[in-house]
Amino acid sequence: MSVTTSRQPNNEDPARSDIVFIISPTTRSGTTYLRHLLVQGGACGEPNGWPYVYEDWLLHGSNHLIDYCNTLEKRWSFLHVPEPHTARQSADDILRLLGGALESRISANCDEKYVVVKTPSSENVQNIASLFPTGRLILLIRDGRDACQSNVRSGFSKNHLTAIRHWAERAQTLLNFDSNVDFATTRGKHLWIRYEDSVVDPVGTLGRVKEFLGLPADSMPLDHLGELPIYGSSEVRDDNDHFVRKVKPKTENFNPIGRWRNWPDEWVNDFKKLAGKQLVQLGYETTDDW
Repeated sequence: MSVTTSRQPNNEDPARSDIVFIISPTTRSGTTYLRHLLVQGGACGEPNGWPYVYEDWLLHGSNHLIDYCNTLEKRWSFLHVPEPHTARQSADDILRLLGGALESRISANCDEKYVVVKTPSSENVQNIASLFPTGRLILLIRDGRDACQSNVRSGFSKNHLTAIRHWAERAQTLLNFDSNVDFATTRGKHLWIRYEDSVVDPVGTLGRVKEFLGLPADSMPLDHLGELPIYGSSEVRDDNDHFVRKVKPKTENFNPIGRWRNWPDEWVNDFKKLAGKQLVQLGYETTDDW
């Protein structure tokens, strides 16, 4: 989970902003908060006129574009075309054109070097290298126990078992992405961020992201980052104790870390059984003895 050398913004089209993708294993992981932190801290701009600024889902279904280009390669391989063209190279060109069109749409009229989007799902994260080769990727993780607690509390998951299984599967996707040699082309273009670190030390987290993006260190006051509001906390409820997706001012007693500690033993044991391995691999525990 290390970061290698940073890279300069898009060299093919200097007028176009490079995209920063924030990807988390599941919902309720803090992607909205981190996106606002990067925008308010001056690291990234927002898509101008892009209606899906809050959740882009561009990688989630990208396997269909990959399949489409693979189908083209299979058909084109029967044709005899002059060198140096090959069916695979031509299909890859099409894929880059599709990704480039999406990049152009999202970064249109953005004056910043980087424009940030986010998706609370790790599905097909490996496709970023093929579709968005100049894109930068932030992998945002949250203690899976708190993420599951929030998903159940907000009604995003029907029960704790569903939430735990889903988090374990999607967390493993990110771990595979980080370690599998097949994804070596993305090395140096992804950064791990813990949601807990961004809450406790937003200025430090912003500094890590800016270093990753090759941006200069801040010279302006950043005290306001500690006062960012609460974006859709599962603890924001209506009069009937139902989840309400609202932006609320941050209060002194707001603490989204460690809410799982009120779990019954049944939930704790289920999490250890179904997702304990991923929790340890992500560094939230050293063993299952918690």
